[in-house]
Amino acid sequence: MRKFYAKGRLLVADPTQGDPQPGQPRRYAGRTMKIVDGQATFPATEEGFTYDEQRPAIRDVDRRMLKRVRRDHDMWPADEVTAQACGVAFVPVVFKDGEFVPVEAPQPKAGGKSGGKPGKENS
Repeated sequence: MRKFYAKGRLLVADPTQGDPQPGQPRRYAGRTMKIVDGQATFPATEEGFTYDEQRPAIRDVDRRMLKRVRRDHDMWPADEVTAQACGVAFVPVVFKDGEFVPVEAPQPKAGGKSGGKPGKENS
């Protein structure tokens, strides 16, 4: 299974939908449609966009998604296997304030025990 998360405000058309029928709204990968003040908005979903790349009917979709993420970087691969298939580095993300953002690396605490160089103890 391939899984992707929406990135920033970028809208990636759901490649499994095809062309929408007249009057039918377009779907976007990893997003849901909400009406706010009479306008359509497309916030990210925590579930992301998932499909089974092994299904024969999906192989074209898979090829296009991998190429798009590798070339445009417009979605976050949700796991290392998906990132490797795309040919991009895996960046862990977290759902925060309605969108996916990279996980911040832990910052070293100020005033650690040794206070000196790593591997040396202060006397």
